[in-house]
Amino acid sequence: MLKLAINNVFMNKEAHIIVIGNEKGGTGKTTTSIHVIMALLRMGFKLGCIDIDSRQQSLDRFMENREQSIKFDNLDLEMPEHYFIPRALG
Repeated sequence: MLKLAINNVFMNKEAHIIVIGNEKGGTGKTTTSIHVIMALLRMGFKLGCIDIDSRQQSLDRFMENREQSIKFDNLDLEMPEHYFIPRALG
């Protein structure tokens, strides 16, 4: 039922932006992001993700580890287009 509801929302093929954020640390932003990303990928959606937490870089590390596991263990796992925005100097 959830898959049907999500498919109905995205039927128009337009890009959608989902933002998960909170200024407080330890609220589950990265965990929630990972679960949303993986669920959408498994449902067949193409997506990209951006990690803008230049201090913790948790989402970036997760994606790097997943990519390495895919290559090392020859796994057939979904991967999003992933980008990381580094901390500005100065």
